[in-house]
Amino acid sequence: MSFETKSADSVQIRLTTGFDSHITAVDEGFAALTGWPAGEALNQTIAILFGPWSERGTVDRLTRAVERGETVEPTPVKLYAYSGQTFEAVASVAGGGPGVSVLTLHGPAGLGAPVPAAAQGPAEVAELVPPSADRLLPALVEAMRDAFAVTDEEGRLLLGNEPLGRMLGTALADLAGRPLAEVMDLRFPPGESEGLGAAVIHAAGAAHRSAAVNTARGIDQRGRPFRVLTFRATASGAGPAKPANPLQTRLEVLEQTLVRRISQEGRALAVGLLEIVADDEIARELGSVWGDTLERARLAAGVAVAGELRAGELYAVLRDDVLIVLLQGSVTVEEAQGRMQAIAQVCRHRLIAERGALAALEVLGGATMIGLDHPALRGGAGEGAVAERIGAAIRNDQGSGYQVETVIADILDEGLVVTHPVRGRDLGPARQTIAAFDERSGRWLSWLRKRHRLSPNLEREFDVALLGRVVERLHSGEETTGALLVPLNCQSLQHQSTFDRLGALVNGLPLAAKVRFQALVTGVPPDLQGERLLVFVRRVAAFGRGIWLGLDGLDSQGIIGRQEGLAGIALDHARLAIMIEREPMQVKHFIERLRAGNQPVLVHGVERPEQAQLLFNTFGVTLATGPGVERLANAPRFVPIET
Repeated sequence: MSFETKSADSVQIRLTTGFDSHITAVDEGFAALTGWPAGEALNQTIAILFGPWSERGTVDRLTRAVERGETVEPTPVKLYAYSGQTFEAVASVAGGGPGVSVLTLHGPAGLGAPVPAAAQGPAEVAELVPPSADRLLPALVEAMRDAFAVTDEEGRLLLGNEPLGRMLGTALADLAGRPLAEVMDLRFPPGESEGLGAAVIHAAGAAHRSAAVNTARGIDQRGRPFRVLTFRATASGAGPAKPANPLQTRLEVLEQTLVRRISQEGRALAVGLLEIVADDEIARELGSVWGDTLERARLAAGVAVAGELRAGELYAVLRDDVLIVLLQGSVTVEEAQGRMQAIAQVCRHRLIAERGALAALEVLGGATMIGLDHPALRGGAGEGAVAERIGAAIRNDQGSGYQVETVIADILDEGLVVTHPVRGRDLGPARQTIAAFDERSGRWLSWLRKRHRLSPNLEREFDVALLGRVVERLHSGEETTGALLVPLNCQSLQHQSTFDRLGALVNGLPLAAKVRFQALVTGVPPDLQGERLLVFVRRVAAFGRGIWLGLDGLDSQGIIGRQEGLAGIALDHARLAIMIEREPMQVKHFIERLRAGNQPVLVHGVERPEQAQLLFNTFGVTLATGPGVERLANAPRFVPIET
């Protein structure tokens, strides 16, 4: 089945929603863009358009949106044609009715039937002919700095480059025709023939102990399959491989080794725990790909751990998201905790480097000392039982170091700041921006506030850290549009020493940057009203261009009309949405009263386009910000599909 399209450079694909989403119709331009015959594409999933070089985070986002019938704004993505050729395209997703999603692709036409270069343009363009494969391949091999290997289906080495020989410490001539398994252990997530994997190298003269691996498959000129592997050595894996190279071991081996070493050495030994954790929503957001994501995270973390362990140390996988480590040489719990915190940081950076969903995960680490009298060594001794009890002991021990301090330190020390546009009802170019921690830090800050009651002192430190990052960006000369709003907690501004620190940061800015600064004050207590509130507003506004006062409810707290230092009233959409659902008319009248007093109203944290439309069109909100506002502002004007 096909349907008409209204644009020659774009195609639309109709799919069902749900976890078993599949293509039900394509338009007439689909074959010209992708090379896929319409008949073969029907009943396939959109995975036929993606491949190893498609950015995983983008693919996951598009797939989830199709399955859920949600909207995705136009997003650049690398697609694969029927021939295997890659091309750059722009993809967007929109609902097409109950149980239907529509994927729209904008890209270069003609990949289904490539046109010779001489027919594509003027004579000078026709002369730009790339070198043939037989001349290009030797140059590519010589130019590559990453090690690579080509193997047959049995894993025997057919071709390699000099970096591969240096990595393995073996002449390529000696490796030719031999299985790679003789010099390294390759590991890949179950069910994935292409993508990220890991190699633990055990060749005697190897220059590295571990490497990240990417793979691809092909068919040679005689119809026989082959595999290409590229290796990038991990920084922590540098140095010659040791005979006792730390490898992942089975749980029962680690447990037996622990008991035996305790008995032989006559003292308690250090055992560490690493746990890959996610915030409350990420597993639900990832849906059907969560299991694969966790497996990839475990594999990446395992590579990082293996590169950090010393001779004689072991690690085992307790669950997909938990690794247990037998440390060697740590004689105090403090030393063991320091080792595990350092290893957790390496794992955390490895996940961030993988990008996509893995970058949103966190790694917690802790350690304890285990002696023969430790309760974890009592009771049943089935496979993993002792390790489970050790893991529980580390998690529950307040002195094990297995605390959220690692997450807190990560945000305070390494959290980045991003700015989001604030748009008016016309959805035109943003006249203001609002600062926030980057998505990863923001997720974990929200997780901390939900799971743990952060102390007022810690909340103040997060405010100082956020403003400090903003000031650094402004000092670097980075341009922003109009006013720059920085969310700050009211308690931080009422705390004198913290107020002085925040004021010093702002007062150190050049005048041109300082006059653009505005505080968005949140968490204003209900008892701060009337004249006391106005005094507070004027005090805070003194080191910037004014403040936006964040309210938690439909009470203006004695503020009537425009006031000195007050830029406007701000409302958090998460709270406002609940009030709209319960008392929509009260919300509408409250916003109308504010606007009648010449008071601008800003709503932040708007997640969906339809929410932004409701706020602007029904409730008369002046300004709004959030991903929903941006999707509404940048949404393409879809032409209705005619079946």
